[in-house]
Amino acid sequence: MDTLGMLHLLKAEPTLMPVAPDDASGEDIERRRRDEVHACLACGERATTALLVQDPHGTWQGKRWLDLCWKDFTRVRTSA
Repeated sequence: MDTLGMLHLLKAEPTLMPVAPDDASGEDIERRRRDEVHACLACGERATTALLVQDPHGTWQGKRWLDLCWKDFTRVRTSA
């Protein structure tokens, strides 16, 4: 599933997602997931996963953080 399909499944507005640094690394993802508190974009519960997404068409610039709880992360993964 591509980025836009995933966001459509989640009913997420990408421009409302937090901007991520262009040079974000796996360490940044792990730090955000482990050490910071963010709400799941889909349901509002505490996020336990963090993904970096980028619009393949360039409609919104740069990378964005996609924070999801385990349930919604699994739902997206199994829908791919």
